[in-house]
Amino acid sequence: MQRWIAVVAGCAVACTVPEIGRGPGAAGADAGDRAPAADGAPGTPPPADADAAPPAGGVDFIPSNIPGELLTAGSAPLELDGGFVRIDTDTGAITGAGGSDLRPPGVAFTRVDQGGELPPLGVLSATRVHVAAGTDVHVVGGAALVLASAGPVDLDGRLIAAGGLTGPAAPGPGGFAGGVAGAPDGQGPGGGRGARSPADVGGGGGGHLARGGDGGDRGDYQGGAGGAPYGTVTLVPLVGGSGGGLGGGDAGTAGVGGGGGGAVQIAARGAVTVGPAGGIDVGGGGGGGGDEDDAGGGGGAGGAILIEAAAIVVRGTLAANGGGGGAGGERHAPGASGAPGALSADRAPGGQAGIEGTAGGAGGATGSPAGAPGQDATRND
Repeated sequence: MQRWIAVVAGCAVACTVPEIGRGPGAAGADAGDRAPAADGAPGTPPPADADAAPPAGGVDFIPSNIPGELLTAGSAPLELDGGFVRIDTDTGAITGAGGSDLRPPGVAFTRVDQGGELPPLGVLSATRVHVAAGTDVHVVGGAALVLASAGPVDLDGRLIAAGGLTGPAAPGPGGFAGGVAGAPDGQGPGGGRGARSPADVGGGGGGHLARGGDGGDRGDYQGGAGGAPYGTVTLVPLVGGSGGGLGGGDAGTAGVGGGGGGAVQIAARGAVTVGPAGGIDVGGGGGGGGDEDDAGGGGGAGGAILIEAAAIVVRGTLAANGGGGGAGGERHAPGASGAPGALSADRAPGGQAGIEGTAGGAGGATGSPAGAPGQDATRND
C-alpha cells in the first residue's frame, strides 16, 4: 500500500517548501527531496490542510532500515510531557528533568545493527507517540533514533538530536564527532580535515550529502579540506552528519571541530503530524573558536530526518542545518565559536574574529546546502 515519505538530510527546511538542503560552514551538508514510495512515482507530501484520515488500523508497509515487525512491537502509547525529556538511544532509557523513568513497560526497545562501521539504530516501538507542546526531547547516544508506531505520531513539541548537545565536539545520535587534540580530523565518511601545516589555519567543515567548507588559509599555508559528500537521499542506511576538523596551532588552544548532527527516523502506520510549534532538529555543532593565536575548528555537518507514514502533515519545522565554523583568535581576543545549526531555514553564522583572526564560514542550509569556507588570514606572523 502507498505511504508517504519525507526526507531532510544535512539542511534545513520548513516542510511546506519542496526543496530540502543542509550543511555546515567550514563543514558540509546535503540536499534531499520528498516523494511517495508507491511504485517510486515522484510527488510531494499532502499539503498542511489535507487532513484526510488514514485507513482504520493504519497502513501496512515495510519500513526502511528496520524489520517490519517493529512497527507493532509496542503494547503501550508513548506520551512525553513535562518540559524536558531525555532519550538515550544506546539503552532505551527515557527520563525526565529529575531523572524519573518516563518509559512505560509496554514501549519496547530494540537495537538494530546496520553493519560495518555504520551507527546502530535504537528503536522505540509504541502503539502511538505524542510529544506535548512545550516539551523539548533531547536525544543522546551513539545509535540513531527510530520511533516506530502502530498508530499516529503527533509532535507538538520538539525532538532535538543535534551535534554539540553534550560537548562542543560531541555528535548527535547516529552522527560523528568533531576533531580534537590527538585526533584532529573530524570523524565519519565526510569528516573535515584537521589543520596539517605548522601555521594557524582553519579546520575543514564536515560533509554529508554536500561537501563541507574548507578551513581558512594563512599566507601560503592551506586550511583543512572540507569533508567529502556521502550518503543517498533515500537515507538508507540511516546515518548522521560528519564532524568538522580541529583548527591549527597549539592543540590546547585551537578550536575543536563541531560534532555532526544526528539521525532520526519515524515510521508510523498512522499519520505523522508536526504541529506549528513542533519540530525535529538534527543540526551540526558549531566549530570552536581559537585562542592564543590559534585557528578555529570546522562546523559539523547537518544530520538526517526520515519520516514514513500513512500521511504526513508538517506545520512546524524539520531542520538539518550545518554548524558555522569557528573564528581564529589572538592572545588578547579569542575567536568566537560558530553557531550551531538552527531549527529554521537560516544558515548558522561563523564565529566572529578576534583582532588578528578571521571569521568562520557559515553553515549550509536550504538553497545553499554546502558549507562556506572560512576567511583567509592576511598576516603570517
